[in-house]
Amino acid sequence: MREAHGNSVNRQIHEAWSSFAARSAVVTRMYLHSFDSSDIVEQSQLYFNVAWVSEADFDKLTPG
Repeated sequence: MREAHGNSVNRQIHEAWSSFAARSAVVTRMYLHSFDSSDIVEQSQLYFNVAWVSEADFDKLTPG
């Protein structure tokens, strides 16, 4: 059985890109530090995929 755990940070209305990027980094770092590997059912190697996008590409994303 494989497990997937996720974290996302949403941009606030009228939030400057630099503020959003900085806040996202802090929230993501906190999530990774709080991740408890003992909560995982299947014990094995852990891999984290952290993805970042530019403001121009972020604006092209569509929900869903």
